[in-house]
Amino acid sequence: MMGRERTNPFRRFFKYDPAKGASMCTIGGCQRVMSGNHGANLERHVRRFHPEEFHLATTNVKCEKEDGPPYDYGEPSSKKPCLTPGTLQIPIDSMVFKKPKCIPVKITADQILDACTELVTLNGHPFSLMEDSGFRKLIDPVLKGLGGSLVINAENIRENVSVVAAAVRSHINMELKDKLISLKVDSASYLDRSVLGINAQYVRDGEIVMHTLAMKEVKISHSGENLAAIIVDVLHEYNIDVGKVYTITTDNGSNIIKSLSQGQMEKNYGDDCDEETEEAIAETEDIMESLERSKLCLSEIAGPHSVMRGVHCAAHTLQLAIDDFLKEPSIANLVSNARRVCKKLNIKMPVFNCYTRWQSIFDMLECILELKDFCQYMAMSNPDLMLDDNVWDRIECLLAALKPAKMATKHFQTEQLTIGDVYGAWIKCHLETANVKSIYSDALAIAMKKCEKQLLDSDAILAAVYMDPRYSVLLTDREAEKAKQHLCQTWTAVELCSRLARDLQTDRSSDDDGTDRECDELERFLREKEDSRRHSGNLAAAPALGMHIGTVLQVFANEPRLKKDANVLMYWESWKHSKPELFQLAQLSLSVPATQISYERVVSALSVILSPHRCNLDNETLEDILMVQLNKKYGH
Repeated sequence: MMGRERTNPFRRFFKYDPAKGASMCTIGGCQRVMSGNHGANLERHVRRFHPEEFHLATTNVKCEKEDGPPYDYGEPSSKKPCLTPGTLQIPIDSMVFKKPKCIPVKITADQILDACTELVTLNGHPFSLMEDSGFRKLIDPVLKGLGGSLVINAENIRENVSVVAAAVRSHINMELKDKLISLKVDSASYLDRSVLGINAQYVRDGEIVMHTLAMKEVKISHSGENLAAIIVDVLHEYNIDVGKVYTITTDNGSNIIKSLSQGQMEKNYGDDCDEETEEAIAETEDIMESLERSKLCLSEIAGPHSVMRGVHCAAHTLQLAIDDFLKEPSIANLVSNARRVCKKLNIKMPVFNCYTRWQSIFDMLECILELKDFCQYMAMSNPDLMLDDNVWDRIECLLAALKPAKMATKHFQTEQLTIGDVYGAWIKCHLETANVKSIYSDALAIAMKKCEKQLLDSDAILAAVYMDPRYSVLLTDREAEKAKQHLCQTWTAVELCSRLARDLQTDRSSDDDGTDRECDELERFLREKEDSRRHSGNLAAAPALGMHIGTVLQVFANEPRLKKDANVLMYWESWKHSKPELFQLAQLSLSVPATQISYERVVSALSVILSPHRCNLDNETLEDILMVQLNKKYGH
């Protein structure tokens, strides 16, 4: 019985010996012996070590099927070298077509719109990014996958920024409804565009909450009257009466920061303030006076029964104390000598804004002290680096005296900072400075003690310290009495505010009872009389309210002192139901902004948004972008 015909073309390249049961390769003198005569093993050998013969054999088989066998089919090539065992074969990947891998993405149209809005707000990219070719290569396939239900371009992203900003304002409006609030007001400028920032702060659920109400571009004179008018307009946008403003915190010298161009982002420690910086300092003084006048204007608008008080930034008050200290002739001369050496060393540093410029002096002295050995060694060949041993000792003493202030300023930059926290940090700084016992520490401690009076020169500050059982023991009897009087007045304002809110709710309920009353002249006259009687009744009840809360405050004064590391906000949360009157007063007094250092983020936001290639944004778009960014709508 005959077996099946063997048609494997690769057998032609081998000589089979039945006696030995082995096949020997005949290609180009390879002569490799393989066990058996299995076609698959023979084909594998040819494919691995003789790729050209393999290609020829497979091609000939294809041609044979179509046109018959070629002329040289089966003729092994002896002219071409064969691959010896161990030689790498040609990768099969080069002969295989790979289809590009596509990945499924789970994303909604709203997520894409939010991401694009985040790009132009939080990330500071221009609206033109939406039209860039690289961005379109990324976004167009995604939009196509959504079936054309969403269009992304510069115009609709600009419109969405306005929509998101309006939603942020609406949310803030609901949050501030029927509340007494504290404001932080300051100004920042960048690329010749000045912005007035207005923040509202209050306490909720044991945490300090801050909202940016507006970032208004100011194109008119920065007079106190103009700034007050802008603040009043912003408050009215949120349905907030000026009488509901408890405090307004500003810098003693406004935090107006004049940004330098990109080419000036580095300068020498030894360089003095340039002309542009001097102009910024002069502008600071002008706006400082304007903000002070604006507080007076707002107090007049609020009326005689308002409890509104002005509060100075604690960080800037500390800066004033240090500036006075550094103006002492011997210290100024010491700093001048150190600056001269730094200028010769050509030490680079990032520019510090004028707000905390004394810290750049500290960093300069710290840097030069680290290079003391180098300066003394090089002074033999470069006399400009020469400083006497006495000068080096004085630099070390000055650094030791300033170090507590450096740490206190850093502490002032933390979030969730109450007036008590700031006052405690101030006292700690004063004590540590006095304990340094150097030739400079006593003078700095005296300067701080002098400015401490300015720090406490506000009834709202005294009230906040009084309501903080960690530090209330630091108040004198006179200060404690002033604090209680102010808290009694504040409680009257809180009660009147609550009554007006209840009356307003009653009026709305009456208007919504389904009757169709014509509001004619008689109706308006009767409503005015009703409002007048309510107001008179509220004012008549005010003394009784004050007497009641005065007794409660006197009892609170006998409470044991709280440990300094305790969380005073959570402490008052535990009193929310047992002492509701004190709880409300504590919520209000502890919400007073202690510093204005948070406005550095406003300047940072301006520098991101107003790049030299993006400084032509209209004022409404700029305000909307800042509203979205500063209220942390995205990225958190």
